[in-house]
Amino acid sequence: MPQPVEISGSILIANKIKSSISSIAGVYTPGEPGNVFWIVKISVKNNFFEDRVVELPTYWSIVAGDKRYPAQLKLGLYPPEMNVYQGQSGSTILVFIVPGNLSCENARLAYEESSGIPIWGSLSGGNKLDIFQWGE
Repeated sequence: MPQPVEISGSILIANKIKSSISSIAGVYTPGEPGNVFWIVKISVKNNFFEDRVVELPTYWSIVAGDKRYPAQLKLGLYPPEMNVYQGQSGSTILVFIVPGNLSCENARLAYEESSGIPIWGSLSGGNKLDIFQWGE
C-alpha cells in the first residue's frame, strides 16, 4: 500500500556555496569548522495526503539519531517554489548545514508541518563539491 506522501532527497555535499543572484551575491561557508552544506534536491509525490506539501524551510529538516538539522533560510538562498497537492508530484532544492562526518545512510529527511507528525523521506547521493553554484 502506498504512503500518503513519498519523499526522497538527493544530496550534493559542498564546503561553500557561491550565489550569483545579485541581491545575495557572495560565497557562503557553513560556519563552524567541520560542518558542510547538504544541498538536497527533494522530490515529492502526494498520493493521498490531504494538505499540500510545500517548500517552506521551516517544515523541513535532516534527522540523525536525536539530532535535527533544519533547512537554512538565513543565508537568503530561497528554494524554488513547490506546492504539491493530492495526486501531484513536484520538487525543490533546500540547503542544510550538517556535520562533515554525517552520511546519508545515517540520516532521514523529515517534513513536519503544524500537525507535529513528521513524514519521513529517504536520502541518497553524497557527491562532494568544493563550491556549489546557487542560482544557475
